[in-house]
Amino acid sequence: MSGPLFNSPSPLNLLGYHASLVGDRVRTEAYRQAIFETVKEGDVVLEVGCGTGILSFFACQAKARRVYAIEAANIINVARVLSRANHFEDCIEFFNDPSDRVNLPEKVDLIVTETLGNFGLNEGILGSVADVRKRFLKAQGAIIPRSVELCIAPVELIEAYRKQDVWTDGCYGVDFSAVRPYVMNHPWMVRLEPENLLGEPASLGRIDLAEVEHTDLKSTVSLTAKRDGIMHGLGGWFRAELTGNIALSNGVPNPTPNWSHFFFPLERPLAVKAGETCEVVIRSGDNGASWFWQVEAADADAPEGRSRYTHSTFWGVPLDRKRLRLTSPDAVPGPNRRGEAGLFVLQSLNGLTSLKDLAATLQRRFPDFWQTESAAMTFVKEMVDLFDTYGCLANPFEKSCH
Repeated sequence: MSGPLFNSPSPLNLLGYHASLVGDRVRTEAYRQAIFETVKEGDVVLEVGCGTGILSFFACQAKARRVYAIEAANIINVARVLSRANHFEDCIEFFNDPSDRVNLPEKVDLIVTETLGNFGLNEGILGSVADVRKRFLKAQGAIIPRSVELCIAPVELIEAYRKQDVWTDGCYGVDFSAVRPYVMNHPWMVRLEPENLLGEPASLGRIDLAEVEHTDLKSTVSLTAKRDGIMHGLGGWFRAELTGNIALSNGVPNPTPNWSHFFFPLERPLAVKAGETCEVVIRSGDNGASWFWQVEAADADAPEGRSRYTHSTFWGVPLDRKRLRLTSPDAVPGPNRRGEAGLFVLQSLNGLTSLKDLAATLQRRFPDFWQTESAAMTFVKEMVDLFDTYGCLANPFEKSCH
């Protein structure tokens, strides 16, 4: 998880989310067993994305000599409280930063992480593990999980798909249909049951975290329908091998209450018959943050008897041409008033000026942006949080804080 200091979810929501993680006994017990099976007395352990610290606490209980716990979000303060309450403070050292900004004083015997999204890779596990493995893991060190495998299957999902009719049925005298293409270019979070599967799942590949160099996946598979039905899209889940003896999966039916399934929708439902096959291409991008999926299949309604459906999260939001140009490595952003205001705030962080005084000064200097001191205070807090998180403002000329 990550989130700004001043604009993070409410404590109740944050703790509620992490309660769902700890309360998922299938997930938590599998990790506990894997840690106790792997950690030897005197080992040094690194946890990436420690959350409330539960996996780090398991490592301490397994008699690790030292545990380094990394967490970019504010939940790390809860982990520190729990560490003290359980007398682990002499064993654990916490780092409140993204893992790629952390340097450790020694190599580690084990890297453990549970940055597994609903489709395995969508919380950036490949990039973070590849980085810390190269920098911190001993030559004979271990990683939990050892591997991640992704699976997909053709699915019939009538009710979930029907809910999207709100964009085409029309209501309140407003035509919402222009939004539907964006909705169809986003994976949905669903819970699949065996009756939703039109065919057997196929593996997109098993990724060995001890060897992975690439932060994304590209795979092509064939899927065969086992029964007649309506294909609304592709269902996806993962299987993580924690150790040689312990695995964890949110496959169908899902035994893990904390995880859902990925659903890659098709722009329109496709009638399929038993024995028919479809060709599927799936790619991830940006370390699991973006996805592309393409399905080609027989289609009696198509002019040539086959249809190709192509989707991408890149098309999942209306594109702002100016912002799109700024994503190019060759872009040359120029100064603007908002950027000047951001630089002013950062240059004023002298350890002497209060946030209240800084907000009042900001409002007077940039009245065209902030009509109230309250609005100026919100901007100041966001800039302070960026400085606290990154040590500097990543790009004050591009950052929009409203």
